[in-house]
Amino acid sequence: MFCTNCGKELPDGSKICSNCGFKLDIPDSTEFNSDSNNKKNHFKLCNTKACNTNKSSYSDKYIKPLTTTNFFLIQLLFLIPILNVFFIIYWSLKNGINDNLKAYARSMLIWLIIAAFFSIFAILTLFFMHYPLSFSFRFRI
Repeated sequence: MFCTNCGKELPDGSKICSNCGFKLDIPDSTEFNSDSNNKKNHFKLCNTKACNTNKSSYSDKYIKPLTTTNFFLIQLLFLIPILNVFFIIYWSLKNGINDNLKAYARSMLIWLIIAAFFSIFAILTLFFMHYPLSFSFRFRI
């Protein structure tokens, strides 16, 4: 029998691959022995979505770490006022974006919301310092 994740030959009845640690959930009909027909069937199976031997997984681009150059260019893009808000919101909410880029954009979105809240608070404070509200209370005894 072979691992459906990495293709390593395993002893019959294995539930976890000793090479990659992948949990095997293979029905009895797809278990492989060491004879050549079953090896051919295994390689046919590996050409489907069930096994990814010697190929980079489709999801690798979504979990691949961002390089220093990527971070530098993203931060450079965030210096442009209108584009930064657009890309922060776009990358934060869009599916199919690299997980690291999405997490970075979401953290920037949180900082943007915090900055907007404090900016509005500061503007209101300055406004009411310049134009204070007048209250007059008269107590009658």
